[in-house]
Amino acid sequence: MSPEVAPIEAQMLTQVWVPFIAALIGGALSLLGSLVSIWRTNKYDRTVREEALEQSKAELAYSAFSKLINAYNYVANLKKHIDGMFDAATADGGGNLEPWAKIKEIVGAQDLIEDAKPSEIVFLIDEKRADLLNDIPLILKRIANIQSSASKYNEVRREAMDHLIENALEHELQEGLQMQAALTGNAATKGQMLTAQLNNLIGQIMEHLHEDEEKCWDVLQDFDEAARNRFKHRYPRFEISRVEA
Repeated sequence: MSPEVAPIEAQMLTQVWVPFIAALIGGALSLLGSLVSIWRTNKYDRTVREEALEQSKAELAYSAFSKLINAYNYVANLKKHIDGMFDAATADGGGNLEPWAKIKEIVGAQDLIEDAKPSEIVFLIDEKRADLLNDIPLILKRIANIQSSASKYNEVRREAMDHLIENALEHELQEGLQMQAALTGNAATKGQMLTAQLNNLIGQIMEHLHEDEEKCWDVLQDFDEAARNRFKHRYPRFEISRVEA
């Protein structure tokens, strides 16, 4: 082989392979840079999606909080309202009157007590608060039942008062135990049925009223604490206060 062959081959290697290898390395670095850029973009997008999802969950949790505080305010004010009417009747010398005669029309919130949706309280599973998952639907249902009984009480009491006004003997219109004495015949029988229904409704309302007011307050506080711990700045903070008796 000629002595000049080796240098020529080395020169060809330098001219062909070195640029090729350089291009290959450059392409690999460019590809790596693109992959890193894509990874960073995907990571950012994932972070944005996760934040949006967490914010959505926080808003759902606040919806449940609103339902709880609405229920608490209703039952606490109802308890205060009824206790006040019993006290007023006693102070006016009507301690011997039937309950329906002491409790006039029940004034309360017009908005119906709503159930909490599963999506609004599902975060409690991650927070290991299975107790609240059980307590929230239960207390809202109990207070909704009280609200329904109060609405029915108002309806029946208006019917009873209309019946009394229409059928009472002249100058003998009275309430309470004396109502039956002011009516005669079928009118008296219907009056007894209406007042018995009213007293039964009051019993349904009063049976667990104090207990449910206490329970709703405890559940409201526990839920608010759990939501704050989970969602941090995403969850609005309010100072909640108890209705004074």
